[in-house]
Amino acid sequence: MEPGVDEVLALKNQFYLGAFQTVINEATNPATTPRTERGKVDRQVLLHRAYISHGRFNLVLSEITDRDPVELRAVRTLAKVLAAPAGAGREAAVAEAAALAESLPADANPVAFVVLGTVFYHDGRFDDALRLLVRAPKHLESIALAVQIYLKIDRPDLAKKELKALKAWADDATLAQLIEAWINIYSGGPDKYQEAFYIFEELANTSTATSKLLTCKANPNDPDTIANMIVTATALHKPLNVVNQLVSQLKDVAPNHPLAQELALKESLFDRAALRFAQA
Repeated sequence: MEPGVDEVLALKNQFYLGAFQTVINEATNPATTPRTERGKVDRQVLLHRAYISHGRFNLVLSEITDRDPVELRAVRTLAKVLAAPAGAGREAAVAEAAALAESLPADANPVAFVVLGTVFYHDGRFDDALRLLVRAPKHLESIALAVQIYLKIDRPDLAKKELKALKAWADDATLAQLIEAWINIYSGGPDKYQEAFYIFEELANTSTATSKLLTCKANPNDPDTIANMIVTATALHKPLNVVNQLVSQLKDVAPNHPLAQELALKESLFDRAALRFAQA
C-alpha cells in the first residue's frame, strides 16, 4: 500500500454525507477490514460515531474501554455527553472531555481534536473547541467544525477566510464542498441559495442520497430535518402553531439537539425576565 493512502476515505465521505447506516454496514463487514492499524482504528472511530448519530449511545459506552486508543475514548466521552440529561451527569461528562483534551499529545490523531471539539460545541464552549481545532490546521474535519462554530457565533468573515485557504489545497473534497454550501446558506440571497442547492444536488447525484442532502425525503423523525423545518417555517412567517408543533416534535425526538437546547435556554431567559417585570 502506498504511504499516506487513507484506507477509510470512502467511509469518511459516507459519514460526512450522513449515510450512517452505510458506514455501520461497511465498518462491520470483515471483508473490508483495513490492513494497517491506523486504518483499523479510524474505521472503529467512524463506526462508533455513526452509532452516536443513530442515538445508540449505550452501545458505544459498552464497547469502548479505557484500554482503547485516545480517539476512541474521545468518542466514548461524546456519547456520554449526548446521552446525559442537563445537570450534574452532563457536567461530569464534559469535565471528562476537558481532562482528556488536556492530556492529548501534539501528534494525536486529529480526529480526537474534532470529537472533543464537538463535545465543547454541544456545551457552548466555542473558545475551547477552537483552541483544540487550531492544533490540526490541515485536517478537513477540524476546518469544517471551526467553520460551523464561526457561523454559529455570527463570524462569517472568519468562515470565509477558512474556506478561501481550504480551496487552495482541497477544493474537490466532499467536506470542502459542504463547507462552501453552509457558508452560502448562511450568507443568504437567491444566488447563494442556488449555489448551495447545486452543491447538494451534485453530491446527491454522485453518492448515496441521505437525509443530510435530501431533507425532503428524510424520515419524519430525523432531528436535523425537523430543525431545518423549524428554521424554514420561521423564515417564511408560518403560523405560530405550526412552528410550535415542530418545536414540540424536535423536543420529543431529540431533546439534546443543539436547536432544542438553545430554544429551551431562550425560553428560560424569557421567563426569568418576565418574572422580574411581574414582581416590579
